[in-house]
Amino acid sequence: MTRLDIAFSVNKVSQFMHAPLEQYWKAVKRTLCFLAETINFGVEIHRSNDFRILAFCDLDWVADPVDRRSTTGYCIFLGVNLINWSSRKQTAVAKSSDEAEFRAIADAMTNTMWLQKILYKMHIPTGLPLILFCDNQSTVLMSQNPILYS
Repeated sequence: MTRLDIAFSVNKVSQFMHAPLEQYWKAVKRTLCFLAETINFGVEIHRSNDFRILAFCDLDWVADPVDRRSTTGYCIFLGVNLINWSSRKQTAVAKSSDEAEFRAIADAMTNTMWLQKILYKMHIPTGLPLILFCDNQSTVLMSQNPILYS
């Protein structure tokens, strides 16, 4: 859970557990060797009075040539501490990178708002607005004008 650097490789080899091949076994051994060499790495949590919620999202459009689905990734910070992250394939095949990126933004913002509600119920003021960083200008424009885009 605290080793984001191996999340992708673990996810990838886990998809082939039902029919393992030699190449996936080699990938598992390579990942285990990497873990042995980097045993002291991990996510650190620091004391902070900053309760702003910041989210960063990105996607890898049609990265898997087998099923043509995009991979969404986001991470959410509470102040300086990373508290939530995800990397998973989208449920549908996107027709464009903008559509896939918009789905990534929607997924990240949904989880950011959920987190804000949890913190509100715990009487922890997070402040507004929620800040979400994205690297696709056309998707940002679509997000700002939902009437123009269906």
